[in-house]
Amino acid sequence: MSGTLAGFESEAGARGRAAAALRVGLRTARLAHAWLLYGPLGAGKRALARAFAAALLCPAGRERAEACGGCRDCRLVQAGTHPDLQWLEGDEAQRGARVQTLREAIAELALAPVSAPGRVLVIEQTDRLHPAAANGLLKTLEEPPDGAVIVLLTERVDRVLPTIRSRCRELRLPAARGAASAEHAAIAALLPRWLEHRDAMEGGAWVWAELAALARRRDEEAGVSSEPAALRARTRTFALWLLDALLERLRLLVREAALSGGALGPLENALSRVEEAARQIEGNAPGPLVLGVLAERLDTAAGLRSVLQRLSQPVQSVTQ
Repeated sequence: MSGTLAGFESEAGARGRAAAALRVGLRTARLAHAWLLYGPLGAGKRALARAFAAALLCPAGRERAEACGGCRDCRLVQAGTHPDLQWLEGDEAQRGARVQTLREAIAELALAPVSAPGRVLVIEQTDRLHPAAANGLLKTLEEPPDGAVIVLLTERVDRVLPTIRSRCRELRLPAARGAASAEHAAIAALLPRWLEHRDAMEGGAWVWAELAALARRRDEEAGVSSEPAALRARTRTFALWLLDALLERLRLLVREAALSGGALGPLENALSRVEEAARQIEGNAPGPLVLGVLAERLDTAAGLRSVLQRLSQPVQSVTQ
């Protein structure tokens, strides 16, 4: 049942209560039009929001308080291609573009749904909205379109405008249980992907050896419920080193593209995502979880997939 509202509800603690509140909301005649899910990185905000969106867009979702999982609408949500679901990711480098994207998304909310009972808009990193975008969102929350539901996600609820918060139903999600074991698993899972691009980094072979040793240690410690502080510090150090190396390489690629007239968009987008990942880890977010999200976004975002491939190619010498 994992990945469904019922699966989340079966969990003990705040996340289970949050899922239960969403299911109660689905059964309510007057469903709240705006929800704010907040909690640390890795708390499951995106997964819970997707399960909620699936239930909202499923024809039987309100009656069941759960998506059926088998209808066309459910399959489209799972594939990330549902025409009535809009999902806005946060991106520091594209804040200006995100204002226009949000305006367009809000305009679509007022349109009749294509196939589902209503429309859903999910906005990540709500705390980092451009002021113009935040004002546009606030106006929509004050006068929401009929049949539309807005789901806001954030790791820093204290930075979300009070006027936005006051118009949302807030649900707190705690850090995932067994986070230490999850970090071990994340390192082991991520190593193959990142090691493919180790040649892009100048030197630092010892770091890759240490990361591999760390992954082996994770396997040896399978079943251990808590991670030693020293091991946690090592994962943070290695994650920051990796991101620093990626940043250095990406900056060289950006300069090369600027001088040669190449496309800057994907490179600058990737650079922004790596910089944001470094800030998150410096703010004590779990390194492997941050790297996992970064790898997924670099690998799947339009125009960014080639960035990882270019990292292993030689960079031409760049002069000022």
